Amino acid sequence: TIKIMTFSLVLVLVPFVILFISSADAIIGIIFGPSFLGASETLQILSVSMLIYSVFIIFQTTLDAIGKPFLNTKIMFVIAAVNIILNIMLVPLFGILGAAVASFISFTCGMILGFWEVERHVKSSIQYKKLATIFACGIAASAAAYGFNRMFSFHIYTEIVASLFIGMLVYLALIISLRLVTREDVRFVDTLGIKIPGPMRRLTKFLLK
Repeated sequence: TIKIMTFSLVLVLVPFVILFISSADAIIGIIFGPSFLGASETLQILSVSMLIYSVFIIFQTTLDAIGKPFLNTKIMFVIAAVNIILNIMLVPLFGILGAAVASFISFTCGMILGFWEVERHVKSSIQYKKLATIFACGIAASAAAYGFNRMFSFHIYTEIVASLFIGMLVYLALIISLRLVTREDVRFVDTLGIKIPGPMRRLTKFLLK
């Protein structure tokens, strides 16, 4: 169950990360205005950080469930220590961008430690290579959507729609061609109550026939 939940969570959240990475300027401009466009890179880094932290939450919940809350406490202390040290080092040099990088690195440390403790106590056999491949597919899709937006000049709302369309098209093509997702995975996501957009669900099921 841990393996399936981790895989499904990453599979579903990566598209949102693709959107935030490829359309950070548009999203910042709509929500906060053009004067805050300097925070676009920060948003891109934090979107990846939240994906990593979401995976860590699964490991954290698993450790609590098996009666190992003290391990979570140790990991949270490590995350806090790494975050504080990196903020002291990076914020004076890079400002808010340095704080985002500090969060990314500290959450990554927490996810790695959580993964290691879960594997040590539960033997869940999480397919880390498969997860890494999904991350790589997300990076490739983000790059494709970002490059597409830079090649053409779109209206701000059109840019978001185009980023989502191109990013999802590349993402789905990669994960399906690499056999990273099955019909069972789609059904499991449905059981979690996560609403996959109709066109995306139909396209995925069609390609998985």
